[in-house]
Amino acid sequence: MHGVNDYLLYSLMQSEYANLKTMTNKQIMKVAVMHIGFAIISVGLMFIVLGINEGGVDGSGESTGVKFNLKIGSTGVALFASGALMSGAAGLLINEYKTVSIPTYAGGATQGDIRDMALIYSQCKDENKGGDVSDCFITLFEAKYAEEIKK
Repeated sequence: MHGVNDYLLYSLMQSEYANLKTMTNKQIMKVAVMHIGFAIISVGLMFIVLGINEGGVDGSGESTGVKFNLKIGSTGVALFASGALMSGAAGLLINEYKTVSIPTYAGGATQGDIRDMALIYSQCKDENKGGDVSDCFITLFEAKYAEEIKK
């Protein structure tokens, strides 16, 4: 860490990395739910096509040579519908990316404090024409805020 904003930059990079991992894991979860939904759709179609009788509502009908037994078909239709809902919900889930805000490490500084620091910096800059102002700034800052620093 060489500058004032290095820690800020490092923490912001860490939080962005965490956000990237979160978004990646969210995408993987969505794809997994979609695949599970497609598998359930396939099982539902299997129940319908093969006529597996696993309960359901009772009733049947025939029209133009097509027979449909509601007792056999209802379980397959229910599985098909639940799989379609799972796949559709996972596919339509909103991918909204929100990042964290920039951390404030100088919490509690008021506008007056910031103005005073700017004045101290200006004074040091005027005294040290083109030179290093850090020693001057620290000295004047400690003189002004000596009591608060002791707390």
